Amino acid sequence: INNLTVNFPVPPPAAMPEPLQTVFFWITGVAALGIFLYSFLMAKKYRSAVPVLMVIAAGAAIPLEPIVGFLGHVIHPADGSIRMFESSTRVIPWHMFFAYVAGFGTMYLALFPKMLNGSATPKFVWTTCAVGVALYILIEIYPVQAGLWVYYDNQPLWLWRGMAPLTWSFMNTACEIMGAALMSLMLPYMRGWKQLLIVPLAPMGALMGHLGSGWPMYSIINSSAAS
Repeated sequence: INNLTVNFPVPPPAAMPEPLQTVFFWITGVAALGIFLYSFLMAKKYRSAVPVLMVIAAGAAIPLEPIVGFLGHVIHPADGSIRMFESSTRVIPWHMFFAYVAGFGTMYLALFPKMLNGSATPKFVWTTCAVGVALYILIEIYPVQAGLWVYYDNQPLWLWRGMAPLTWSFMNTACEIMGAALMSLMLPYMRGWKQLLIVPLAPMGALMGHLGSGWPMYSIINSSAAS
């Protein structure tokens, strides 16, 4: 059996900060529950199960996290983590799952009325993207400073070590928008049980958005050019 040698940088030693992890666990958990319950109100208003399925789909996008973490040199400290699962050498804590439900779910529900009436203009989409990028920049500052998740090695547009590299704010927004775009495209063809197909569209769109926008970065930072 031949062993494959991969020249990936080793993540730095890190421990999950407490009580910050527990605080984030409860904050993101309550936010996720709030978005989930709000989806039922939207379902009642629009007489459709789609809003509820969208929030479920938001949680289904969590398998994206270890993939981009491995390729993009990001870790959630394993030591002391309230872990949900581990994949691709990356431990994923529960607060990240709740954050996906709350974050992606909010984006999907905000765009749902526009999906129904087809009124999402280019200006609206670009404005939504700009707001998403700005929110990601701001929201990540404190967790990065506190070590709740850790970016390491060579990262493009890492202007200040106390915040996430700017590339990630754009890629994270792209993966949310791409999932919403797939849902908007397919929604007219989904009737009855076919609406259940909304759930896999979120992880598909998340991977398409993140890897589609981020492949130049992933290729370069994992090449000899980054040494």
